[in-house]
Amino acid sequence: MALNLERIAENEQRIAKLDKTIQRSMAKKKKLMEENARLTYTSLCEQYNSSGLELLEILKREQKDKTVPEKSDAVVGSAGKSEDAESENNKDQLSFYN
Repeated sequence: MALNLERIAENEQRIAKLDKTIQRSMAKKKKLMEENARLTYTSLCEQYNSSGLELLEILKREQKDKTVPEKSDAVVGSAGKSEDAESENNKDQLSFYN
């Protein structure tokens, strides 16, 4: 029984060391993520030659321009094809409205 108690105490010490290591690693990770965020912001500022609210407005405007869908011939063409396919599939059905 004393042997088990000694092993438990050793394991608890190891766990405590691992917890400290994890905390240090998480702090390093947080610092690196913050640095990446600053570097990304700096890159965007340089790319758009602006900063702060002006940069946010530019990015919002750019995103809005990208999300506005444009009508294309491909969309219209595919709609026409589906109607033709439906009419071919329904040729054998009886129509009560003639």
